[in-house]
Amino acid sequence: MTPLHLAASNKHTWRDLQALNFKGADVTSTGRNGCTPLHLAVKAGSLKTVKILLNCPFAKYTGTERFG
Repeated sequence: MTPLHLAASNKHTWRDLQALNFKGADVTSTGRNGCTPLHLAVKAGSLKTVKILLNCPFAKYTGTERFG
């Protein structure tokens, strides 16, 4: 699990997420359970975080995790 995974799953602020994105955090990396930060943000119910992750210019979301 990366710092971005933790930030996405815990509804951190926009500033926290932007700081991680600008420092080159991989927004499509998967944790041991196969979840990306986007999956975790959706599970946490954080629409703002989901929007930030989807609008990241270098993110390419092409897959699903084991739950869909």
